Amino acid sequence: MQASPHAVSKSGQILNAFPLYLALAYAAMLIYGTLFPLTGWRAPELSPLELMLQKGLVNTSRSDILTNLLVYMPFGLLLMRALSAPRNPAGMILIVTICSALLSLVLEFSQAYLPGRVPSVGDWILNTCGGCIGALLSLSLRPDTALGGSLNRIRALYFHPGALTNLGLLVLGLWALSQLSPVVPSLDLGNIRHGLKPLWNTLHQLSSIEWLRVAEYSAGITAIGLISSTLSRIEHQFLLRFAGFSALVLLLKIPVVGRQLSLEALLGLMAGLAITALFYRSDERLKLGLAAIALLGTVTAAGLYTPDPANTVALQSYAFNWVPFSSHLGNDIVGIIDILGGIWPFLALSYITLLATRGHRLSVALGGGIIVFLVVFALEWNQQSIPGRSADITDAMIAVIAWWLPWLYRPLANNRQVVDTDTDAPEAPRGGLRSRYWPISAFLLAVVILGGISWQFTRTTTEQPLDESRLPLLPAPSELPPAH
Repeated sequence: MQASPHAVSKSGQILNAFPLYLALAYAAMLIYGTLFPLTGWRAPELSPLELMLQKGLVNTSRSDILTNLLVYMPFGLLLMRALSAPRNPAGMILIVTICSALLSLVLEFSQAYLPGRVPSVGDWILNTCGGCIGALLSLSLRPDTALGGSLNRIRALYFHPGALTNLGLLVLGLWALSQLSPVVPSLDLGNIRHGLKPLWNTLHQLSSIEWLRVAEYSAGITAIGLISSTLSRIEHQFLLRFAGFSALVLLLKIPVVGRQLSLEALLGLMAGLAITALFYRSDERLKLGLAAIALLGTVTAAGLYTPDPANTVALQSYAFNWVPFSSHLGNDIVGIIDILGGIWPFLALSYITLLATRGHRLSVALGGGIIVFLVVFALEWNQQSIPGRSADITDAMIAVIAWWLPWLYRPLANNRQVVDTDTDAPEAPRGGLRSRYWPISAFLLAVVILGGISWQFTRTTTEQPLDESRLPLLPAPSELPPAH
């Protein structure tokens, strides 16, 4: 049965409005991040245009190039999504590119009036290219394109229809991005060795295994696995497909610049797959409840983690940072990874709650947002006493925003998952492990999480003495060469 043209038009208006609001909100974040700290304005000695031309792409580092491209890609993608109603794709891409260029140009000119900020024509070009790439990516995902048509056919074959399923798929994608950011591969031998270094070192010294990291990975992969089982239309070989997906994501960390594969990640993968294997055929409410517990476990384990002093030059405690995103702006790539790691668990929690909730949407959204903020804020506040960790209000803000965004998206008003029963997709027989095994699995997951937390608080941190004999020494005055 086909929907009427009026219904399609109304739905299209709804779908276009939300990305537009997100694009405007993201533009506000770009303004804040580019002009931070928004104080100390003064007139420059040279004109903003001359300052922009002084710094080109020659002296720009690869991390700066990558950051300038990445930060404008979501803006271009969202703006293109908001303009998806017209039938002129070239014109839409041109509009998005011009908007990205104008926004970046205004911000680069404004940086000339801020001390410590350097406007650059190279940054403007890269930002414009980032917006254009985001627009092209959005266009390529449309159903009427070759790539978008293929992806939509795969989605229709393997996953349930509906906006709620799209939210679940977004959670999977963000989890993968949080593991693989900045998504810059390098097959250089030194980079491969760096990617395998923690795995190699831990295998040679098994006593150095950080069990809280194992708990974090196992709980996170359990949550992702159980969420995936609620999305899949085809139960046959689901576990094999999910195991391949999650293992591939972790293995791809090896060639990605700045990322590493650890033994803790592999142990967490095995534990997460084992628990997912016990639960993925269970009742939906049971799966959602365990997935929510696993999400809480991975967030708690990440918040309580203490870096090993043996692997760090110097560990110190930091005061609570009340300025949003100030620490993220100091190291853009690490900041992006941290933001992605803070978004996906609470988007996943929102997906689970939407799937399980039938009424009282407003009270659930508000109450859940308050609980999410208090839990993350408490974990962040506790990090003031953990050497090597920095407590930040930004993480609590990101968690609340990630929780609330799905509740503001109107197509999710019909918050029940659509299950397509009229399908030719093969289904596996219902034999195998039954839901009576869930207490054993829940007990094992609790043991892993609580054991990791217990290990975290009971382990003793020994002071590493400094071997001053290996430090470089200045030459004696008699050994200095004569001055010319």
